[in-house]
Amino acid sequence: MKKSHYFTSLLRSYLDEIDDLVTDSEGKSVLQRRLKDKRQEMDAILAMIDYSPEMVAVVFYDAFGFPSADVMHALEFLRNKDTFAAPAARDEDDSEQDEDGDDDEADDLGEAGSDWLSEQGFDNRDE
Repeated sequence: MKKSHYFTSLLRSYLDEIDDLVTDSEGKSVLQRRLKDKRQEMDAILAMIDYSPEMVAVVFYDAFGFPSADVMHALEFLRNKDTFAAPAARDEDDSEQDEDGDDDEADDLGEAGSDWLSEQGFDNRDE
């Protein structure tokens, strides 16, 4: 699977941020408490999205659950932004589309999501 360069470059920082949240200086597990604290500070943290997105992304760690990979695969229609985006939100520049007319970024997101599902123990439907 191919991940976008954007997510690949942020992955290490994101994982480091999660590691920082897991335990306190005494080695006690404090992840849930720290996530709760961060979620309560969402307004302040959201201002960091432009210069430190990994600090914002951790707020969503373990915030969503899917009973099966099929739930995620059912959303495949979202891969094409024309399916769900308002006309004003659509990018007029078609340069991001590959030779099949597909959006490369959507492919990257789909692959990243599939990687995440595999890491969570779900079977990859493409294998």
